[in-house]
This record gives sequence, structure tokens and C-alpha cells, in this order.
Amino acid sequence: MRSMSLGCKRALLYSLWGIFSGLALWSDVLIAPYLLVAGILLVVFCWREMLKWGLWLLLIGFIVGGYPFIYYNVTSPPGTNSWATYVHFSTMGTPANDNLWTHITRTALVSLPALTGDRFARFVNSWPSTVPHAFQYATTQYAWSIGYCLLLLCSISLAIAALIRAHHQEHTGRDIRAQHVARLLLGCAAILTIVLYVKGPATLIDDYNGARYLSILWISVPVVLWPLWRGLRYVQSLPLWFNVCKISFFAAVWVGAGVILLLSTIYTIQEIPQAQAGDQQLTQLTTTLERLHVTRFYSGYWTCNKVIFASQ
Repeated sequence: MRSMSLGCKRALLYSLWGIFSGLALWSDVLIAPYLLVAGILLVVFCWREMLKWGLWLLLIGFIVGGYPFIYYNVTSPPGTNSWATYVHFSTMGTPANDNLWTHITRTALVSLPALTGDRFARFVNSWPSTVPHAFQYATTQYAWSIGYCLLLLCSISLAIAALIRAHHQEHTGRDIRAQHVARLLLGCAAILTIVLYVKGPATLIDDYNGARYLSILWISVPVVLWPLWRGLRYVQSLPLWFNVCKISFFAAVWVGAGVILLLSTIYTIQEIPQAQAGDQQLTQLTTTLERLHVTRFYSGYWTCNKVIFASQ
């Protein structure tokens, strides 16, 4: 009876995962790397269930959740499906300044810091910039992005090393192996998501507001922090001066990141009154349009998008 109840719960989880995966992929293609690594984990560590019934439940759930996405791609004219659209917008060279280096620098300067927490009152959105002390802020933003990517690569390397050690140690438990594989795959998913974002058009259209497409990276935050946490905990039997230098380095990184996040949080809190005033103006605009029975009008993207959302 207990095993039957457990089987029903797992079947429900497989179905829900398929539904949420379909909805997520319909929402934004940048979720695809994380769906891929989650699927790999299921295949590697739950392959028996996947072969018996898990795969079918996943597929059924995915079709239900991603039905709008699937229907559009099946019925769309040639050259207008999701993949063709992504390839079109990922093709660089038009305009003339649209090249890979431009996408990389704008992602590192604006998108990645804005999304992951480095957000000061004076934020450099482009370079060269007229913002006071622009070089100082731009250097901090670039350093933040480089440090973030280096931590990801370091975490991936540590996970690979841990898997190699586990392969040579027969007593390593299955749960420990699963943790190492999950850490490795989450790091790879974050790197792949950044690569897909860099190739996309968001960095040229609006690299600051376009940073929202990278919000999926927050899933990999534990992987990013893992090298720092492990560096503070793990002390080898080496000379004292080396251990002191190593601990001091990791502590300095922790303090530096903490200070940046604290200052960014303070600035965000200070912006609340301005955001509330903007919401009040939006509410008044929406109320006026509804009172006048205006259902069609021309506007910029952000104004139109907010009015549509507020008037639902």
C-alpha cells in the first residue's frame, strides 16, 4: 500500500514536471538549458522509472503545458517557427556594429551585473559614458561579471574533480554522486544560458531591461557560491602562511560581494517611492482609458505593455 502511494506521488511529480516544462519553454527559450540538465539528471539517476512510465508521463505533461508553443510551431508558415525566429535574431552583422564582441561587452557591462545584484545608483549603461566616475563604476561592473563567470567555471571544475574522485572510490554513495552531477549540470546550464543570451538581440535592443531574460540564472546561485564556501571550509595540511593567505583571499571576496549587494539593496529600497509614484500614474491612466472606453491606441512598448497588464 505504501509503495503504491509512493508510486502515485512520483507519477504526479513526473506529470507536473512535464506540464511546467512545457509552460516554461513557451514563456522563454532561454529556459531550455535548465530543462535539458533536469532531463539528463532524470535519465541518469531515474532511468528505470523513465523507461517504465516516467517518460510517457513527462511527454503527456509537456504536450499539455506547451500546447500553445507546439500548436504555433506546427501551424506556422515556413520560416516563422520559433527556431527560425531565434536563428534570425541571433544572426549578427546588421547593423554594422552588431558583432560578437559588442554583445559580450554589453552583457558583461550591463546585463549580467544588473541581473545578479551589482546595481548602484550610478549605473553605467553604455561606454563611453557621461556618468560621473564612470570608469570606476564600469570597472566594478566588468569585474563583477568576470568574477561571476570565473566562479561558475571553478565550480564546474570542482564538480568534475569530485566525480573523478568518486569514480575511484567505491564507497561513495549514490546521493553524493547525484549532488556532484547536479552541481556540474547547473553550472553548465548557466554558462549555456549566458552564451544563448549573448548571441541574442537583447543586448543591442535594450541591454538593461533585457537582463530580465537572464533571471533563470538565479537557479544556479548555489553553484556560483560553492567555490567560495568550499574555499573557506576546506583547509589542507599546508604551511600556515598559505592557509592564512587563502582564507584571507576568500574572506575578502565574500566581504566585497556582500558590500556590493548591500549597497545595491539600499539603492533598490530608495527607489520604492519612485516606483510607487509610477504605479499610481499607470493606474490613473488605465482608469481614464477605461472611463473613455478607449480600447485601441498607439504607444511605446513599455507603456503599452504595462497598460495591457494593468487593465486585465
